[in-house]
Amino acid sequence: DLVERRIRNPKATAIDSPKAYFKKALQENYASATEVAKKTVQKIKKQDNAEAGIEKLREQYLAARAKEAYAMYKELDEAEQKEKLDGFKNSEAAKGINFSRGLAATATKTAFSMWLADQTWGDPTDSDLLRFAASR
Repeated sequence: DLVERRIRNPKATAIDSPKAYFKKALQENYASATEVAKKTVQKIKKQDNAEAGIEKLREQYLAARAKEAYAMYKELDEAEQKEKLDGFKNSEAAKGINFSRGLAATATKTAFSMWLADQTWGDPTDSDLLRFAASR
């Protein structure tokens, strides 16, 4: 970064060999360790923010997709609904869930909807997330 800034500086004299300037900058500590550390931390924070944003978008997509899956489930006839619900009850996703209230319990309905969406469409692709983000 230091060398690139130096090359772009119109007020400074031209550098004949950026490679040689870089070596000299390293040998003579042109950039302090604190300056380098600050820039590194800033880059990491930007990456973390981007990753957090992508994860938040993914969660929103999964939630919207779960609502859509549940709406589709409600349109099925009773036999198909029972088949889907039984499939969920026998899955790993249903371990530890109390079915005494059926899908009236919010936690059960949410877990079922997320499972059904995953069974219907699988894992979202980057294209799915991009289309979702663009539609918002």
